[in-house]
Amino acid sequence: MQDNSAASPKKPAYAEWFIGSFLFFASYAILAAIRRNYFNQDDNFTQFGPVILAAARSVFDHGVFPDWNPFQLMGAPLAETGVYALTYPVTYLSAWLAVNVWKDPAAWVDVFFLLHAFPGFLVTMRLLRELKVSEWVSIAASQAFVFCGYNLIIGRSWYYMIPMILWLPLLAFTLFRFAQAASSRWIAVASLTVGIGFHSGNAQMWIYLLVFWLLGAALLISRQPREAKLVSLKAVGIALVIGMGIAAPLFIPQFQFASEMHRQSQFNSGIGRSLLALIFPHPIAQVGFPDGWWPDPRGPGKLGQMFYAGTVFTLCALAATFFWLRDKQRTLTTPAVFLILGWLAFWLSLGKSGGLWSLLGFLPPFNKFDHPFKFLPFLHFFWIIAGAVFLEQRWAAWEERKKIRARFGVALLSILLVGYHLTQANAARYLYGDVTYPPYPHQILDLLQANAGPGVKKYRVDTMSPRWDPYRGYLLALRHNFATYYGITMLDGYDPLVGATTESHVFSLKMERDQANGMKKAGVATQMVYRDARLLMGKIDNPDPMAFALENTAVQFPYDANFSGLEVTNPQNRSSKKVVLNYLARPRLRAWVDDVKTSVEADDWGRMVIPTPNGWKKIYVVYSPPWEKGFLIGLLLVAVGLGLSYRTGVLRWMPD
Repeated sequence: MQDNSAASPKKPAYAEWFIGSFLFFASYAILAAIRRNYFNQDDNFTQFGPVILAAARSVFDHGVFPDWNPFQLMGAPLAETGVYALTYPVTYLSAWLAVNVWKDPAAWVDVFFLLHAFPGFLVTMRLLRELKVSEWVSIAASQAFVFCGYNLIIGRSWYYMIPMILWLPLLAFTLFRFAQAASSRWIAVASLTVGIGFHSGNAQMWIYLLVFWLLGAALLISRQPREAKLVSLKAVGIALVIGMGIAAPLFIPQFQFASEMHRQSQFNSGIGRSLLALIFPHPIAQVGFPDGWWPDPRGPGKLGQMFYAGTVFTLCALAATFFWLRDKQRTLTTPAVFLILGWLAFWLSLGKSGGLWSLLGFLPPFNKFDHPFKFLPFLHFFWIIAGAVFLEQRWAAWEERKKIRARFGVALLSILLVGYHLTQANAARYLYGDVTYPPYPHQILDLLQANAGPGVKKYRVDTMSPRWDPYRGYLLALRHNFATYYGITMLDGYDPLVGATTESHVFSLKMERDQANGMKKAGVATQMVYRDARLLMGKIDNPDPMAFALENTAVQFPYDANFSGLEVTNPQNRSSKKVVLNYLARPRLRAWVDDVKTSVEADDWGRMVIPTPNGWKKIYVVYSPPWEKGFLIGLLLVAVGLGLSYRTGVLRWMPD
């Protein structure tokens, strides 16, 4: 493949940007017509949406940063887990726009998609134009990537896959610029992309992104003269150091949290049985979800839409591979590097059957990663770019009129195939009947309060309901994380990372051995039973209060909980040597009694126990991740990166 990066074309006319933007929004309109709040399905609807919306409400309405979730899982770490992207500004912007502009909180994921996908479309299109790909082919190729099946089907199931639609093209664009000549501006863009991308919700995808970026840079450096290699290595190193500094405020707390988890890779089957779906659209290619993971009993278990990216550029990438391998020189041009990275993504996406995934499984952190199909967006992106460049090179010698017809014809064919694919993209890992989060019925809230009893008493709720249910109204059962959205304190919740911590694991084992006693110890006053769109409620007698004297459960105290921690008061000046707070004692909880710091102990059930002096008035407990350490290390890394750049003369050497 020839190198199309030697010179850039003249800046594209406004018309092609208008046509590209129109195609983008027309494509999204097809998705919006399929279902209201298209992207709010599966875990987006049940796990991420309720927590993100409640956390954003806490920030906007109360000025409280969401360090800790008091409503589920006996008190759960929140922002430091990283999976809710609560250090990522776009998360809050999406929630604010959904609530205040769309007037529908459940639209947050669609807003989140638009805020990433539209810029990602434009960056991809610009990259292709810089690679001398024609207007129509660039527009069609950008559509093929942004609206590929993975971005849609997995994006509407796991929102944190969506940011790759933007960050992957941005880092690829830095590779293109790097191939021309790195600059101080290049270091700034690359470091910001590396750093901010970490905050977008999924560390696994960020690590993959970083690996492909570094491999691409290494391949490009390998073709440079010896003198230039050293400067390029310095540039990449400086960008990486500064990027890690931007990531560090979350990376340090998240790393500490992850080190406390007990988790191993479980789902290792790749896409080997789904290869035809890379070329043929659904329903021509009907394949199952990787790993046999299909909880929806209504569906046939076929999910060919997930693998598809429009046929045209996939076939062109295969043809490009054939011609590149036939070339005896096999020059490492920028498009060739993209093609190689695409094949690496393909190899890894095969999972254990491909071998490379299994080898990576011996290395941390890859031994904790699941789902090889997560390499699909990298495969599609690199193949689409390489395939589009290959097309332009094949007809480079044609007469202009013939080239125009060929470009328009190929682009039209791709647009039509992707358009058809969009009409078929109605699947998800699970489809729920509800499309939004309606107000919780006050009649049910009144019954919950009646079961809790009068006065200062506050108790938990438990639910016995199916893990998945297709009927509208399922969210009333408060399964998964719906309770967080409604501000109701539940026993259970849905967060696999928190569930893998020692405290949650030990508590779950105790509950399994002695569930009746465990429900009372956890303060459960009401148990819901939900079946076939019917909700029943039963009362549990004599549960432990949420805050009480260790010596006497009858001595209980008023308390208030928010996304920072707990505040317990003693207005009647009742004596207690120790106070039990009915939340799990976790490592980073800090407690003060009347402004004097004290220890956080744990009882036999793992609940918080706070030593108290006579006459105490107030207990304040906060969850305190090591944000300060993360910020300090981040500032240090940024300073080191900037210092190295001037010390080594990299920025002085590089042009802008």
